[in-house]
Amino acid sequence: MTFNANNINIMKKVVVFSAKEYDKVSFGQLNQSQFSFEFISKPLDLSTVEFSKDAFAVSIFVNDHADAEIFIKLK
Repeated sequence: MTFNANNINIMKKVVVFSAKEYDKVSFGQLNQSQFSFEFISKPLDLSTVEFSKDAFAVSIFVNDHADAEIFIKLK
């Protein structure tokens, strides 16, 4: 999360795995400055789960690996 002292606005970090260019455009258009998106082009797996550290939420897609071991690391 980030803190903006100018307007006391806390941005919630959302990590989007398996992100494509059109995802960046879509999420960007829908975002009303509530979230700070981090786009990862690689799928979620054991080698990429660390990108989600301190995230408020993660967005995963069909090719992402989301088993119990991953969920424990997301906790």
